[in-house]
Amino acid sequence: MSGFITSFLNFTVGILCDKIRDVTAGRLSEGDLTDEKFRKLIVRELDDIKCRLEGLARKDLLSSFSFFKEGICRLNLCLQDKYTNNSRVSDVEPGNDGGESEDATFSSKRDSFLDSALTLSNIIRELKIDSKERLLDAKKSFRTSREEATRAFNNVALTIDDRIMASKLRIASRILEGLQDPDAAAQDCLLYIEELHNMPAVREIFSVHVKGGMKSRLNQAKRLEKSRSITTLNFILLEFISKFTKTSVGCLNWPVIDLRGHTFHPIFDDNENLVTVEKSGLKATWETTFSERLTIEGYHSCAVNSKGQIFITDGKWNRLASIKVVKRSGEIQLFSENVLEEKQLMYSVSSLTIDANDDIYLGICCLDTSANGIRVLVFNSTGSIKRELKLPIDEYFAIDFSMKVTQESIITCSSGGRLHFFDSKDSKLKAYYSLPHYDSSVECSCLSTSDENEIIVNYPRGESVNIYTEGGELKQIIKLPRKDNTKELVHTVRGVVFDPVRKHVLVLIYDPFLFDQTSYRLLVYSKSSELLNTFRLANFPVEGLAQLTSHPTGPIAVIGSRKAIFLHI
Repeated sequence: MSGFITSFLNFTVGILCDKIRDVTAGRLSEGDLTDEKFRKLIVRELDDIKCRLEGLARKDLLSSFSFFKEGICRLNLCLQDKYTNNSRVSDVEPGNDGGESEDATFSSKRDSFLDSALTLSNIIRELKIDSKERLLDAKKSFRTSREEATRAFNNVALTIDDRIMASKLRIASRILEGLQDPDAAAQDCLLYIEELHNMPAVREIFSVHVKGGMKSRLNQAKRLEKSRSITTLNFILLEFISKFTKTSVGCLNWPVIDLRGHTFHPIFDDNENLVTVEKSGLKATWETTFSERLTIEGYHSCAVNSKGQIFITDGKWNRLASIKVVKRSGEIQLFSENVLEEKQLMYSVSSLTIDANDDIYLGICCLDTSANGIRVLVFNSTGSIKRELKLPIDEYFAIDFSMKVTQESIITCSSGGRLHFFDSKDSKLKAYYSLPHYDSSVECSCLSTSDENEIIVNYPRGESVNIYTEGGELKQIIKLPRKDNTKELVHTVRGVVFDPVRKHVLVLIYDPFLFDQTSYRLLVYSKSSELLNTFRLANFPVEGLAQLTSHPTGPIAVIGSRKAIFLHI
């Protein structure tokens, strides 16, 4: 049997078992498993699940599971017919096409997953007539299993354990029912898991799990088992969508759990369960773990390009500047080194940004009495310098500045809220504004631009995020949260970006008083200043300065010293 098909079947059974890489998958990778042995192992796993269901004594669930097992047997028969009567199809393992180089972009990596899904579809289409009939019978069994599981899931008289199992059966049955159209199956499965998250009992489980207190000590083990089961189900579904479909589901689009004032993300916002889930080999596809720890300095030293590659500079304060690139795989390579050759009395790389064409802009502040303004080096995608610009800004206010590049302008925001607009072609100053309500002694703000060319900056002390028109007029104030509705601020702002896909303003804040791995929070606002969601980034490294950065074409990433989380790719 094709290695791809066996892994696909094992994957769906893993949904019901709360695992994806079990002993069956391990033996498959060793190549010592015949079709008959594989069938017996699958049936053994299903029999084990059936015993659990019989203990639950629920008719709809037992009926759903019986049809699911029937579908597995029929699908196994029609696939055996394929390899008995036709030439053998070469094995294809998900995520490995055998010819991908280390320099492959994230898009090409996804293509290898799509090729695997296409292989499965081709195998199904090539089956003989009798096999197609068996395939149709298998799909009918899976459809009936899904329908029975849906009835069980919507039966409010059942226990939460029964309904969680029903949700797993809905998802597993829908995946196998949609072998020829995994994208449609993925969309339905997202709906199923959203319905699971919206159950009052599930919300209560995670509310107590997160908030703790005396109530959390009651039935703690059972509650942890339920929350871990739901967390694992989310990871498995995400991995299925990433490996077998063309569907692109961003971190911010994933179904969440509403906990009354706090949005719980089942993949990023669960310290205790995440450790266990990650040990099983499951990992969020939005997350990139670096091959080595990086030093991040300042608030504007990271940027992301259209391919999801991360660029980081380390030339802060009179050190030889270099730029490193982090691939989507986490591999780190040197992009450009010793970019500062002049023997300045003191210099600093103050800002790094990338335009829509993936050209890299490195802003350099020269604190020399002979210097006048700041330099901007423009690199192409190969690391070669395309051109050098001189921006006439008073060096006193350019000690630290943020920078954004649009099609028409290079925009800088320096200390005290001073905005400069330069022509992107000849670097001539087009406009200058001194934003109101800013103290000239404070550090510069994080800078972003909206789809309407509005200027978005945070108030440096973390009180608000302000939106200005191109003419420098204040258009909107987004008030950031305070401690217990008092005037006391307990956080610092680590980044502000505009999400061009959802038209939202994203703010990354850091709370140093938490002293744990939930210190980072992502706030999601509408442009009308309404707080839509608050996400905790559990298990995100707290050492160093994390940054929130974006690219004009859509990618958004939170970048730390050891890993990055892509909010949109």
